[in-house]
Amino acid sequence: MSGLRPQPNNLTRLLQQVQQDLKENHGRHIFVYNHLQTNQVVYSLTRAMDNTNALSQITFVGKKTKPPKLRKDVWQPLASITFPNSSQGLVAYRQLREFRKLHEHNWVREDGRYPQLREEENKFLVATGNLPTNKQRARIIMDQKANTVADIAAVL
Repeated sequence: MSGLRPQPNNLTRLLQQVQQDLKENHGRHIFVYNHLQTNQVVYSLTRAMDNTNALSQITFVGKKTKPPKLRKDVWQPLASITFPNSSQGLVAYRQLREFRKLHEHNWVREDGRYPQLREEENKFLVATGNLPTNKQRARIIMDQKANTVADIAAVL
């Protein structure tokens, strides 16, 4: 019966090997997920989206903009980025997160036109010179898909 069970030293060696492989490959792959309805974007270092990590990346813009937990059926993979080594991947991951934070803070445009809003809303904002309402601002900030694609191109 002892032949069926692996010996403790073999298990220890196997566990150490798996941990070493994980350490070497941590950050080598970046997975980008997109929300189907709001176009919010979440970056992940693992193939499966981690609820805690993903929720920390979603900013609170206003009422009902940050869910208490993520539903996996409304998130789809947007991109998968692979790097030659893990250090390059971790640097790119940090830069992508910084770019997104920058876009979230600098959302006001000089010309007053916002591609995330409908044409009649844009015409009204340009005519009156007003800033978008809170709901419109939330929609503008949460729509991160186009900026993310541009950021990925800039990082690579």
